[in-house]
Amino acid sequence: RAAEADPANPSLAVPVAYRRSPRHIYPNSIPQGFELIREVSTFTTPGDYAVWHFTIHNPGQERQLQLLSISALRNEKNELLPAGSIAISNVHFWDYPRGPYTYYEIPELIYPQEEVTLGPGGNRIFWLQTRLAEECPPGVYSGQLEVRCGEEAIALPLRLRVLPFQLKTPPDMVWSAYSRMHVTPQRHYSDELAVRYLRDMVDYGVTSLHRTLGSEGSVETFQRQRKAAGMSGPVIVYGMRAEVIAMERCGKPKQERWFDDPEIRQAFVDFIREFDGWMKKYGGPGYDDWYYMGADEPHIRSMDLAGWQNRLAKEAGVRTASCVYAPRYVNELAPYLDISCNSFIGQNQETYQELQAISGKYPLRYWFLGGGCYTGQEGGLMPNRLHSGFQSYKLGVCGHLSYTYQAYRRGKVDPMDNFTAEKSYGMTYPVTKPSLEKVSIFSLEWEGIREGITDYKYLYTLEQMIEETERGGRPAAAAAARQALADILGHIPWTGDRQAYVNGITETQYFSNDTAEKLRTMAAAAILTLQEARQ
Repeated sequence: RAAEADPANPSLAVPVAYRRSPRHIYPNSIPQGFELIREVSTFTTPGDYAVWHFTIHNPGQERQLQLLSISALRNEKNELLPAGSIAISNVHFWDYPRGPYTYYEIPELIYPQEEVTLGPGGNRIFWLQTRLAEECPPGVYSGQLEVRCGEEAIALPLRLRVLPFQLKTPPDMVWSAYSRMHVTPQRHYSDELAVRYLRDMVDYGVTSLHRTLGSEGSVETFQRQRKAAGMSGPVIVYGMRAEVIAMERCGKPKQERWFDDPEIRQAFVDFIREFDGWMKKYGGPGYDDWYYMGADEPHIRSMDLAGWQNRLAKEAGVRTASCVYAPRYVNELAPYLDISCNSFIGQNQETYQELQAISGKYPLRYWFLGGGCYTGQEGGLMPNRLHSGFQSYKLGVCGHLSYTYQAYRRGKVDPMDNFTAEKSYGMTYPVTKPSLEKVSIFSLEWEGIREGITDYKYLYTLEQMIEETERGGRPAAAAAARQALADILGHIPWTGDRQAYVNGITETQYFSNDTAEKLRTMAAAAILTLQEARQ
């Protein structure tokens, strides 16, 4: 909601800069006195992204907001972070359908900055972003930003603290997304554009895809493209129509219970083996890891089908995955299932323990189906940041899956053009004219996935350093850091607590982006303390 004006705050007579979680800002929001800022600052590590965001509020009358400029940033040793390395963008508001009959106006799309006329009480969100080189020297880098709104020139110090360590990437954790590469316009992209589409994901830490494939040609093309993009994580292959092909090869009519026919079952196995050969042939070492996924959400109406699909896929010698959630259904498929892409595992302690008990009996692992743009995540860093990061770490899953990377509704990009088809489910949108420079429009919820992956890496880095400190003979320092890690995990809610999925607008958001920032800061402080103890 728009906060009430503070009548004791004389600064609201002229344009001001303030900071609030972007999801809680609307075109006519009014900043409170405690939200006004005197500098813009953040911290990061070498090789990682740094993001600053703040908002300009324009009270009283219409004014022209000009382009924001920044100086180079320098640290204590006069080492330079060039101004040109920092991308300056604005977060745009637009109408977004919540269903077939309702909509709301939210901040979502991140576009390069442009001059704009702000009406009385208007707001403009600025989003500044850079990615540091892995060899970037640590230190506090300082510079200045300036933007003019009407008669008022707003100048603020711009600071970045680069911490003296690099984040570690867990070798056995996967961040994946539904790719939507099989729909328009992505399906028509050239190799170069498709590689750019994939590389945008890789740059943010997503190295695995849920992908619809079925023919040898589609496998060859996809493997070529993802190798060029460096996307080496496992692929969940859905929609290959193995049973349809099996029935056609047997000369049998299409039938619902095809798996009752031994000849069709064998043809199914043969095709899966053939497909596996394509993945290996065109992928090669490092790019031949994949899972077969049959019926989607089989617990709804197709458990018999999914059971046979997975059983036959295992007979063909390939691994299997399924979007099956509740413990009773997971247990039914578990003998022939390698990965449960599970949205229930973070719901509450009881469900979590039931699912863990099942994986204790079978070689079954879990990916958390948490982030994306499905249940109100649009327009904010949270809750995607929580799901892909802190929650995934606390749950101990070996993967996180987002639904979906890009919008797939037919029609124009604007969700309101698809109003009768309800909301879009994409975290990004296709540009009107794709080029090698840009194929996708990013959003706050997509940035939330990136932030969550970074949060996870802070916790993983802390965990690894604790173990190294213990091996180095400093048990007291390790114990203190382990307690800090436990304190962080104690703040992470279950999704069933109604703290994780809410957007902070229609319901109170107890675990906010500010909470996530504080927990990341706690992890960074514990890592720095361990570094000092080991010197």
